[in-house]
Amino acid sequence: MQTTWHKLAYALSSAPSIAVLLLFASVRNAAAADDLSEIMMAGTSYARALQSVRCAADVEGKVGDKYEKVGKIEYGVQQNKIYFDDVEKDAEGKVSWSQRYTWDGKRAEDFFRSDNQTLIIYDHRVASPVMEGINILLDPFAFLLQNRNERSGSCMMFSEILNLEEWKSLAKTATIPKHEKLNGHECVVAEFKGGNLPRLNNTPYRSRVWLDVEHGFFPVQWQRISESDKILDQYTVTSLGFLEGDQRMPYPKISEFTMNNQDGQLYNKRRLTVTGVENNASISPEEFQIDPSLANTIQDSALQTTIKIDHGKAVP
Repeated sequence: MQTTWHKLAYALSSAPSIAVLLLFASVRNAAAADDLSEIMMAGTSYARALQSVRCAADVEGKVGDKYEKVGKIEYGVQQNKIYFDDVEKDAEGKVSWSQRYTWDGKRAEDFFRSDNQTLIIYDHRVASPVMEGINILLDPFAFLLQNRNERSGSCMMFSEILNLEEWKSLAKTATIPKHEKLNGHECVVAEFKGGNLPRLNNTPYRSRVWLDVEHGFFPVQWQRISESDKILDQYTVTSLGFLEGDQRMPYPKISEFTMNNQDGQLYNKRRLTVTGVENNASISPEEFQIDPSLANTIQDSALQTTIKIDHGKAVP
């Protein structure tokens, strides 16, 4: 007899034209997961509903037993484009970190305003540990990316969540799911093969994910767990928000991202609270690029060149 999860995987693999996130947007209860017609019910997928979204969020860091506000994030995402703008301050209110990251579908640009106005250009997407846990709309699905360091959750795209091959590959490694309550919500919990965590010297891990039954199996928590059963990373949605439209779509209104060391001891923890979200936002192509005239130093990783800028003129 097939398990619920394997039936979900079969439903996905047998319908190559349907978006994977339709599953999360359509299925409303655990019993429905056993009925393929319910899973394949027509509707607007999460990714299609969120074609172009702009968000703003407050960032808080865990200090002792409480959170303290450290900065703000501006964030925009389209199907295969994304940008982050992260400004954080120290206890005295001075800017301690200021970074903008963009991917326009062809190249990535990382602008470190707090580090001598340095702009680094890549011909591929890059993973940024600094941005882990701030890919607001896509972080719930970061467990999908197994052992793909260049495509970590920090630069994940809607197009990857819609890729059936990713899900079929993941489903092959799934354990038999169980039911468990998380923050008062009934969830299906499953484990999958993970990968190797770059920030901890490529420590092997497996993934565990909680899918909220009431809200269409929306992922509300995932963990990266070491071979010694230590939690290395944990992402948790503590409060859902909802975007109204053709279909009421959940998104992480408040989320927490915890990074631990190899022994499972706390290394860093931050909380994001979305203060504004605009669906079907008008985002110009220029917002997914960075004006090079703002930089003092430009590094091209593909060409392995560095240019110093002095008042708009290149310095030999």
